[in-house]
Amino acid sequence: LEKKGIERYSLMMQDYGAPVGFRIATQNAGRVRSLIVQNGNAYEEGFNPESWQPIFEYWKERTPEIEEALVSGLLSLEGIRFQYTHGTRNPDGISPDNWNLDSLKMSRPG
Repeated sequence: LEKKGIERYSLMMQDYGAPVGFRIATQNAGRVRSLIVQNGNAYEEGFNPESWQPIFEYWKERTPEIEEALVSGLLSLEGIRFQYTHGTRNPDGISPDNWNLDSLKMSRPG
């Protein structure tokens, strides 16, 4: 934003990108006019411990072994399916095409 000469701005944050937006906002408070936050947590209580415990452990101790276990779980077919179905009232009403296509694309090299 500085390189583009933008001095005042509003930040739109969503989901997993919200922490990045909050960091930008706290480091540039005088420039931020407003925050627009959609489905983003600003507090630890908003994280479900059951789902987030492996990530919390990784934050405490970053090792290649923990990272590999975490990433392989999140990017597994079941991990991707969980993102679509967890917390929904009718998970059977969600087409498996969603997570199958995501899994196929994420399993490509590169």
